[in-house]
Amino acid sequence: MLKFAQNGDLSSLKNSIECGADINYQDKFGWTALMCASVESHVTTVRFLLKIGADTNVTNNSKQTAIDLARKSKRSKIVDILEKWDPDSDLKKKSKVIKTETYFCEICEVEYSDKIKHESSTAHLFNRQLKPSAPHFTIPESNKGFQLMLKHGWNKTTGLGSKGQGPKYPVKTVLKRDRQGFGGETKQKSKVTHFDANDASAVERCKKNSERRVSVRTLSRREARYREKKDKNWEREMRRYFNSD
Repeated sequence: MLKFAQNGDLSSLKNSIECGADINYQDKFGWTALMCASVESHVTTVRFLLKIGADTNVTNNSKQTAIDLARKSKRSKIVDILEKWDPDSDLKKKSKVIKTETYFCEICEVEYSDKIKHESSTAHLFNRQLKPSAPHFTIPESNKGFQLMLKHGWNKTTGLGSKGQGPKYPVKTVLKRDRQGFGGETKQKSKVTHFDANDASAVERCKKNSERRVSVRTLSRREARYREKKDKNWEREMRRYFNSD
């Protein structure tokens, strides 16, 4: 590809790019196709490379860009093209005016251009007359209590109870398994169901490892008894020693 750019062979250069060649490919010296075309003053090739996205800021192993090499080779026309090149302005020239597409809403019977804005509007949501979503309880419908409530006239949309009295959702609770007073801080999370069916842990007592604190008076008494016992043992050994003689 660099050879095609150096020779100004535009057709072969286009074919190599269409086959997937990297427009900013660099050889072992860091040269690109734009650098080769700029040094050889191939104006048409330089303009083509710029239009398809050749980077003018790439440097070779000597830290030189395409415009630096063009100045060094005294290619004034190429220098002028590279200095005046603005990729943003070229994109604006190529950009086409997109016609605003309109849609018709059969529910609201109006035309609109912004689909997301219209479908999220209050008027559209009101005209759709969506039914409220079915309430989701934290217990499965296969639960015996759930089935008994349905059997006795509960319709899932009113409060708990045969006549719809009471709260709509079960009350979330925290198990009281300690001896602290009510209202104390707890790290447990409140929830509706704490145990599964036939769960033996539901009746287990919460065991808490508590360290027994020994008072200073008790320690001093123990130490005194230990010393007294030690003295008696010493006295007994001394008597045994003298009696043996």
